[in-house]
Amino acid sequence: MGLARPMPLDPASLEWPVVDWNDIARRLGPDRLAHRLKIQIGHSANTFRLAAPHRYLENLFFLQFFATTVLRMTGLYARARRNYFDLQIRTHPVVLPRLDPVFNGFTLLHLSDLHGDLDPEFIPNLIEKLRSLTFDGVVITGDFRSRINGDPRPCLQAMGRLTQALARPVYGVLGNHDAIEMLPGLTQRGIHILLNDALLIRRGSASLALAGTDDPHGYKTDDLNRARAGIPPGLPSILLAHSADAYQKAEAMGFDLMLCGHTHAGQICLPGGIPLVRNSAGPRFLFTGPWHYRRLRGYTSAGTGASGIPVRLNTRPEAVLHRLLSHH
Repeated sequence: MGLARPMPLDPASLEWPVVDWNDIARRLGPDRLAHRLKIQIGHSANTFRLAAPHRYLENLFFLQFFATTVLRMTGLYARARRNYFDLQIRTHPVVLPRLDPVFNGFTLLHLSDLHGDLDPEFIPNLIEKLRSLTFDGVVITGDFRSRINGDPRPCLQAMGRLTQALARPVYGVLGNHDAIEMLPGLTQRGIHILLNDALLIRRGSASLALAGTDDPHGYKTDDLNRARAGIPPGLPSILLAHSADAYQKAEAMGFDLMLCGHTHAGQICLPGGIPLVRNSAGPRFLFTGPWHYRRLRGYTSAGTGASGIPVRLNTRPEAVLHRLLSHH
């Protein structure tokens, strides 16, 4: 009884990307890089039973096997697998008071928690569902791959197929499933990874700031000070983060919009969308969908894929079109 059918590795993608550790240390910070690598080594040690597992509920094999068994015994597995492919397209208009009118209507397609190597049918299905959408750019808020360790190349292969089909600028941040050495491979496949830094999206003389932090949930290597430092005063600013953990600091630092994911909206829920596992220690209002905290607007994606097993029950995956407005 398999939990998933991992994506086969195309021989053409066997080459490992070259990692520029000096560049990563410069962008992430040497201390944070050392901290991240220590945790990653722990993940790999667990693979070979050399260390106790890092106990994210989503990564425990027993729970994945148990959930699969229960779904099959209750006759719900086929339905839950259909739900996994039943992508919902949502539109989220959001007013950014400092937005230059030239950006009015600028639309970002928000994907999150793709876990793109979990099932070989997932990426082709996603591409087909997104084909008819109109948007200006894409943001991906982490968890590109399924496992927290092992060979990242099947994931990179999947991301290459996706970005080629999207044919738009793609920006992203890493999640708790993503190893730091995936960064050059994602970059080669057209994804601009924000690593505690920021960039400016320009239209004529107007600019919109897009910042991103490294994973604040599992690795806790986010640095909002570094990310904010690259943004000129007065510009509207959007923050990408894998989870909403740092929402209070993001508001205090003046970000206008925070986009995140990680919770999967529970992935396997009771009727009414009641999650069995929330996968978040934050307040309930941050769990899924649009939210606001003081001056900060936010959106927590329900996730575009699934973690561990290719199923969803009483919740659906989503892709969100955030339409930026300069006024109501």
